[in-house]
Formats: sequence, structure tokens, C-alpha cells
Amino acid sequence: MLGGSSEVDFIGGRRITRVRQLSEGGFAFVYLAQDHDRKQSYYALKVMRCDGPEHQRVALAEIDFFRRIPQGCENLITCFGRDNSNYGTLLLELCDRGHLLSFLERFAGCQMPDEHAQRCGLQIAKGLVFMHAQGIQHRDLKIENILLAGPHDTLKVSTTKAGFLRSVGRLVGDTLKLCDFGSVSSEEISDARSLDGRSFSELEEVVQRTTTLIYQLVDLHSGLPISVQIDQWDLGCVLFTLAYGKHPFQDESSLAITNCKYRWPSTTKVGECFECLVHWLLAWHPSERPSSDHVVEILSDQSQESSSSFGALPLPESVTARLQKQAKLYGARIPKVVSEMSKQGSTAEGNKITQDRQKTGSSSRAAAKTGSTQENQQSAEALRQQEEWRARRRGNKPATTPAGAGGNNSVLEESATSVGGSAASPAMDVPGFDFS
Repeated sequence: MLGGSSEVDFIGGRRITRVRQLSEGGFAFVYLAQDHDRKQSYYALKVMRCDGPEHQRVALAEIDFFRRIPQGCENLITCFGRDNSNYGTLLLELCDRGHLLSFLERFAGCQMPDEHAQRCGLQIAKGLVFMHAQGIQHRDLKIENILLAGPHDTLKVSTTKAGFLRSVGRLVGDTLKLCDFGSVSSEEISDARSLDGRSFSELEEVVQRTTTLIYQLVDLHSGLPISVQIDQWDLGCVLFTLAYGKHPFQDESSLAITNCKYRWPSTTKVGECFECLVHWLLAWHPSERPSSDHVVEILSDQSQESSSSFGALPLPESVTARLQKQAKLYGARIPKVVSEMSKQGSTAEGNKITQDRQKTGSSSRAAAKTGSTQENQQSAEALRQQEEWRARRRGNKPATTPAGAGGNNSVLEESATSVGGSAASPAMDVPGFDFS
């Protein structure tokens, strides 16, 4: 076993003593570490395996992420430096309250109330905003990769419903932090299937090795663009899990994932507003999913608590058509606002989805070009509708042009300012942060 209580590491100008092993995964060991000189300071020491090409790739990806990402976002785990040994060793802040998965597993069958699910979702989305503003895709967002940091001691309560509600109440005071950045990428691909055979196989292999099946990229095998919007799909899965205690595709096949086939439970404690947002995030086409900063805006708006106000959201027609179809075929429950839209009668979109998928799957260059043009038009229309909705919420006139990619900046600056950081300051300039 690597390490021990007597082993001392020198990282970021600190002498660190390993106290005990906290966890072990396929790519790394994590230790509880103590500052040798300041005994009250504790950290998480992550020692990554580097004994093969794939392990080295993951280690280098995470190290490079912390080199590039600016400091200043409280919803991303902080790294204080690394050593120069043969192992990729990172000194990280300690989140001794564990991760969201262990929290939910202690209360199997219990469901998180609406208010708390929204607050958790807001913090997760803020972490994504910060990453996406740098053009970085997480690509492995899941419940296990969200840590809890707060003023409370590690919870030791009964696994009853009452215990769950007490724990959730304390969870409100915690800060949620994204972690595990070994799968991050800045590469954007218009259509993964357009890659040559070797490149596609390499991409597919990386995805299979570094992500869980039920979280794997729906965009990869569907011939859809791969960009920061892939994290929005995973965010939808995470929010579903928060609300229901179960992944939307936990018992489904990869085909069900590709077809966005899942059922919203009838016993959930979250409101229709939260449910609509999850359906929106699980839109089949990336361009129709709300951006991370849009999700932050939605969840920050306390007036969204009523389903009537949330119904004004510009849900894509493809999403409402899919929900209506699933309700008709499988008896699945759908939000009231979508049910009302169904009564108004609109079946053209269902045919349109089929046509779009056929065009996307065509091997013809001409058909692919036409499909790309139509997708761009759909994306522009979706952005226009989202911007009009935002303008109405603010009491302004609708914008005449869709919001650009710079829409993340306002939330990014707010996040950086709130913790005294700077959106423009690189991580390496922060005192005490050492990547030399």
C-alpha cells in the first residue's frame, strides 16, 4: 500500500504528513493529510496511478486542469499544488463530509424536498459555469464527483426519514464542490462520427474508461456536436437523482439513453418547476439544452417556485413532443404545463424529430451539410426564445439577437467576486499555490 502515517510529502511549500487512507479508486488513492507544521490544518492528498498510458493521461489531464482554471469558484475543489515525484500527487482541500452519493445511499428510498434540491442544483450549475467560461468540459459529472464541505461534522444520524430530513436541513449550509477532473477536455467536435476510425475509437475508449455507462455521452454515438453542452445532460441526470434518489437510466439500456427514454416518478417531492428543468436538460439535441448560466439564472429566481411561472420557460417543442409521446405509449406522467400543451394539439414536432434523426444519421455529405444548417437554425431559434424569456422575466424588451457565448461571464464574475478572487487571475498566481 502506498503511504503511511510516517511518510512526509513536500508540496506547495508545505510539509505534509499522511495520516490514513480515505479512499481508493481505479485511478488514485486519497489520503487524509496533516500539515506537519500547522497541526490543525488538514488536506486531502490525491496520489494518482501513473503506471500505464491511460493512467498517465488521466493524471496529466487533472494536473493540467488545475494549471489552467482560475481560482475563485467556491463550487470547484481547491488545489494547493503538486509534487514532482513519479506519481501525480495533488494537495487538495479536505471535504470531510463525503460526496453526494454516500449521502443519498444512507437514506435509500428517501426523496429530497424541492427547496433543497434546487439549492444543490444551483451550486452544481455554478461550478459548471466557471468551467464552461474557460471552454472546459467536465465530461464526468455525476453524484460521486460532487463533494460536501461545511461547518458541520461528518453526519452520524439514523437512516430514517426523520434523520434524512434533519440531514438535508444541515446540507443547506454546506458548499457543494465538483471534483475529479481527469476526463476534462476543451476539444469541441461537430460530429464524432466524422472522425477517422482510429480517432473515433480512441475517443470512444477514453469515454468508456473514464465515465460510468449511465452517464456516458449520449452525443457521442448520436452524431451530435460535442461541446460544453454535454455536461448539461449529466446535470439533468444529477438533478433527477437528487429529486428521486435514483438515476433516470439506472435500469435502462444504452438504447434507452440514446432515445432519452425515462420515466419521472409520481411520488417525487420536487415541484413541477424543477421537473420541467430536468426534462429540458435531458433534451436530445445539445443546442436545445439550457446553458449552465441559464440554469443558474433559473434556479436563482425564487419566483420560479410556482409551476405557473415556470411554465413560461421556452421548453423546446422536441422535449414537449417526446414527453407527450411517452405519456401516450407508456402512460408516463408529464408536467401539467406539457399536458395542457398536448390538449392544444401539436403532433408535427414528433415527425420533425424523426426526420432530423434520419438526416443526422445519413452518410451523405450533402445531407449532413443540410442537417447542420437546420441544426444551426434550431439552435439560434432556441437561443432567441431563451433570451426573450429572460427579457420578460426582467421586465425588459426581448432581445433581437440570441445571446452569445459570452453569456457565462456575469455569473463567472459574481462567483469570483463572492470569494475575493478574480476571474482573470490564473491559478498559479495565487499565493501558496505551487505547480513548479
